[in-house]
Amino acid sequence: TLDTLQGDYYPIKFNFLEFDPVSLPIDSEVKIKRIITEKLKLFKSAKLPFLFVCETIDDEEYSVIFKNEDNVTEDQLILEILTVMDKLKEICQRNSRN
Repeated sequence: TLDTLQGDYYPIKFNFLEFDPVSLPIDSEVKIKRIITEKLKLFKSAKLPFLFVCETIDDEEYSVIFKNEDNVTEDQLILEILTVMDKLKEICQRNSRN
């Protein structure tokens, strides 16, 4: 729930909705400042992976997959490929209107 993300139920308080920018371990050049809760997804899979969509300090979105006890390198690569494909689609649609 939203209260859980804000750290209201645990002795160690951390507000995941807004925090001082931190670098991501998977890409240290990316600094995130919050998690966009409206875009959180839980996938139906054996490991129940989460998709976190974060807001960077450049006000861009950055998606991260988290799986407990699993290597997400391939999942992250696929996610990045889909992001690039989505941007290419937008560019093509824009160019076809002109």
